[in-house]
Amino acid sequence: MSQKSSKKFKDRTFLVLSSRIESPKPKFERYDIQLPESLIRHFIENYTKKGDRVLDPFAGLGSTIRVSEQLGRVPFGVEPDARRHAWICKHTSYPGNVILGDSGKITKFGLPKFDLCFTSPPYMPRYHRWNPLYKGDPKYSGYKNYQKRLKQIFNSVSQLMKRGAPVVIQVDNLKDKRVSPLAWDIAETVSAVFKFEGEIIVGWEGSNNSYYDHTYCLVFKKI
Repeated sequence: MSQKSSKKFKDRTFLVLSSRIESPKPKFERYDIQLPESLIRHFIENYTKKGDRVLDPFAGLGSTIRVSEQLGRVPFGVEPDARRHAWICKHTSYPGNVILGDSGKITKFGLPKFDLCFTSPPYMPRYHRWNPLYKGDPKYSGYKNYQKRLKQIFNSVSQLMKRGAPVVIQVDNLKDKRVSPLAWDIAETVSAVFKFEGEIIVGWEGSNNSYYDHTYCLVFKKI
């Protein structure tokens, strides 16, 4: 992380950004998994420079990849779902940088070193059994296995990050019948891999979701 971006992190621990989704999702996608591009744009602009390489190990529908490319960075991503992977490749000039596969095996894909990792992993409430990181495989059900797998994935990601590079994870604390402090649990889990620099709270401008009028961006650093 540059001195400039470190100073901005210390000075700005609360932001208000647009909640507007600029890119439509494909018809096959049932879930609202896209992040507002304003959020991605903020961190890429402040934590990288043109020509830098940006990694998203949970690429989803490719928002990080598209924004990175728009800003003159070189995007890379990993996505296990074939339809999402094809969608991303269709909407980027770097289809060869988008891997169809398991991010837990990211060190086997021949990827370069990265200047920034910006991502948002699949969410899991504490009280659920279905583990999205194993596609619901009952052998790996439960929240402990979810957190264990996250640690394994970010251990692999750490091998691809340049020394001093920032890792930013967008995550919410989940509110339903019960509260799952997912953001704080992920902060603790990933702190075993990277140095935790702190959280940035992002308030959503124009949000109609009373449960999620804000989100958290957890900022880590490769030591």
